[in-house]
Amino acid sequence: MPSHRLQHKNKKRLSTSSTIGIVLIAVILVITAVAYYYLKPQAAKERADKPVPVAISATQKDNSSFNRHIQLGLWHSLVYRYDEAIHEFEQALAINPHDESTLVYAGVTAVNKNDTDTAMRYLNQAIGENKSKATASKDTWLKEAYYYRGLMQRKSKQPGMALSDFNSALAIQKNNVDAYVEIGYVHLDTADYDNAIQAFATAVSLDPKCADAFNGLGAAYDKKGNKTLAQQNYRTAIELKTTIGKTSTESAN
Repeated sequence: MPSHRLQHKNKKRLSTSSTIGIVLIAVILVITAVAYYYLKPQAAKERADKPVPVAISATQKDNSSFNRHIQLGLWHSLVYRYDEAIHEFEQALAINPHDESTLVYAGVTAVNKNDTDTAMRYLNQAIGENKSKATASKDTWLKEAYYYRGLMQRKSKQPGMALSDFNSALAIQKNNVDAYVEIGYVHLDTADYDNAIQAFATAVSLDPKCADAFNGLGAAYDKKGNKTLAQQNYRTAIELKTTIGKTSTESAN
């Protein structure tokens, strides 16, 4: 074999041996350093003082999943995918079955879907949960639950129960314009035109730009035979709705 090839092979072996030797030395140094760290009393004390990493608890995982289901439910509801929204809210309730806001979300979504049975089930549960917890935040959800249950009661032609729920909403928030408007329409449904006018007038006094209240006043005066006031209020309602429509279009552009 030519001598230059032997020299090349010998150099290659030497290079490989040197690399292996360097790696072994490095490994030994690392092992020595680690052993020294763990055997040194002061180092042990320092390790004890360091915060121990905490694993994610089952509760934290549940909270993360719960919030994700709520966010998905609200998104589906905004784009009118009510079945998917209710499914997400139900998944959230499987994690926390007593959460008042989720019960109301599910109930309101069912109202928008015109699913009376599902709406009543969740809204009844929301009201039951909130009655036992008197706080400002709970009152907010309780007010919403009463209001939307009132809508379903009115739709189901239960005027007495509807009025009871709307008045319960007013007991929590006295300036609830929507509740006054709905009370007015319940009275219209039962041909109680004077009380209807009173409720709609109260709504207008609270919100002079409430087109629904003016429309209700027009209907009530029309039923009472006062065509002049009926036309005035109908005209105001149309003007307000037109203005709101223009404002919405301008905002979108």
